Amino acid sequence: MGMRRIFSGIVLCSLLCVSSVTFGEGAQSIAGSSALSGLSETSQERQRGFFYLAEDFSQLSILPSYTFGAPSGMVPGFGTVFMGIGGTVSGRESQRIDGGMSVGGGFGDPISAIGGYAAIEMGSISPSDGGEFDRGQLAVGLGHTFADFGLGVSIGFVGLDLWHNSTESEILDPSFYFAVSKLFANDIAPVILTAGAGNEAFGTVTEESDHDRKYEIQEFLAAAVYVLPQVSLVADYTSGVTTAGVSIVPLPRIPVVLGLAANDIFQQDDGINALVTLGFGYAF
Repeated sequence: MGMRRIFSGIVLCSLLCVSSVTFGEGAQSIAGSSALSGLSETSQERQRGFFYLAEDFSQLSILPSYTFGAPSGMVPGFGTVFMGIGGTVSGRESQRIDGGMSVGGGFGDPISAIGGYAAIEMGSISPSDGGEFDRGQLAVGLGHTFADFGLGVSIGFVGLDLWHNSTESEILDPSFYFAVSKLFANDIAPVILTAGAGNEAFGTVTEESDHDRKYEIQEFLAAAVYVLPQVSLVADYTSGVTTAGVSIVPLPRIPVVLGLAANDIFQQDDGINALVTLGFGYAF
């Protein structure tokens, strides 16, 4: 089963993946699943009803995510809109909840030319940490997908300040990144690998670090294996923090993706947190 069979009729849309390492408490970069619409002819095959297990990828309206924080090398194009919400729950005694929300859309054509996305990231959405939608940031990405090779390359930035609480003590500069994603298609368990590098928010975060990360370039990595069309297992290393978990499309005909993961599993930053994300994507 080649790549064109695996992705026949699939629209894989960008969604919010929240990681407490990127801006500490709030909305994060657009990451994870990116649009792969147009890799092959659109399949008209659809099962009736909503409650069924997809037998192959052509029956899905959206795919499970393949990163939990690392920017994707594959970007959406014109006609794609997405929304995501997510947060981390601290396992410590404080039971602190950090959350963020993002909305955006795609532009251009990444298959035949250049495509990309623009998104507004908002945080925090939880009143428990002292604010609701008290800051907003812009994220933009550009890229090209080499469909015949299952390869996507992108550049972009996250974290351009649009508004913030007047008491905010530190406003980071925009964080720039370069990312590459590669699909390894097979009949058993397709794999997508992502690698890249970025500065500022992508720099290593630790409780002891107080250095300027503006000029620090840090790599990020992610790997996902699709054990079922509706389920992917994901491992992600971004900003010096490791996240691992599962991404699920509960209903094949509904373009909603649920992510459940353990964040900072090696306790490089603030200790192990539970990460929950919910993303919606639609292509007109």
